[in-house]
Amino acid sequence: MPKPEKYNLQRLLEVRERAREAAVKFLAQCRYELTLAEAELAARKKTVEDCRRAQQRAQTEMLEKTKVGFKTKEMIIHRQHLIDLREKEAELLKAVEQQKSVVARAEEEVEKALLALNEATKEMQVIEKHRENWRRGKRIEFVRKEQKTNDEIGAILHERQKHE
Repeated sequence: MPKPEKYNLQRLLEVRERAREAAVKFLAQCRYELTLAEAELAARKKTVEDCRRAQQRAQTEMLEKTKVGFKTKEMIIHRQHLIDLREKEAELLKAVEQQKSVVARAEEEVEKALLALNEATKEMQVIEKHRENWRRGKRIEFVRKEQKTNDEIGAILHERQKHE
């Protein structure tokens, strides 16, 4: 059997394989960043809920103390504390909204990475299909040459037997 020919688009196939591997790694990185962003969003939402519970506790405590009766100074301090908690909640809600936009961007990046991976995979498959067709053509060519050689040998042997 003759030495197999080298596939002339092998380097292109290798480039496409590396591009696909890079796309896979980029997708993994994007998914990791999305996971982190979602975890941060969940943590910020929990902080908002904690702040709301603190406001509720402070409100309840203030109402309990007003039933019993307490000084104006203490009431002013309590009111200021509630105002501070509401301001903190507003800041936390802003942070939640900002994080939602970060999550949305991360989701977009994941979508882009998936599209890039699909494209890289398709490009690699095209070259692989071409290589398989090339190999099939080379096998057919080899079989034809071998068959031709065998036919020639058979014809020569047949001629010899006729002359003997």
